[in-house]
Amino acid sequence: MTNLAADVTAFVLSEMRYVYVAMQYLHARDGLDFTLLILNGVVGLRIFWHLAFPHIEQDEVVPLGANLVRWSLVGASAALSYRIFTGHYLTPFDASELPFNLCIWLMAELLRGDVRPVWDLLSERWKKRRDERRRIFGGKRNSRRA
Repeated sequence: MTNLAADVTAFVLSEMRYVYVAMQYLHARDGLDFTLLILNGVVGLRIFWHLAFPHIEQDEVVPLGANLVRWSLVGASAALSYRIFTGHYLTPFDASELPFNLCIWLMAELLRGDVRPVWDLLSERWKKRRDERRRIFGGKRNSRRA
């Protein structure tokens, strides 16, 4: 695990030299766009780190849905950080992405990478919505008419 962390850190540090290239792709009017871009990249790395290496006991069972949520967030944050730090962020940076990424980072920080409470909340809401729709619409698709 330590070797993996060292390899990832070395890779990220070696890719940091391309940050200036990212600024050229941005066509930044001032340093604020560039600063927000770098901040978004760092937040993406933090999200990746917390969710890729969660604090879950080895014998605990994690539902498939929770793993899918966690790994989709890991992939999205890793792709965002990679694009930013290698200079492949081709679209002008939209600062409205940053608050959402900060919220995801805060969630990952508070839950220590374990997204099971989030998955439980989502699945509970989906079940309630499904039951409500069945109650309102009366199960038209599953009716027993001949």
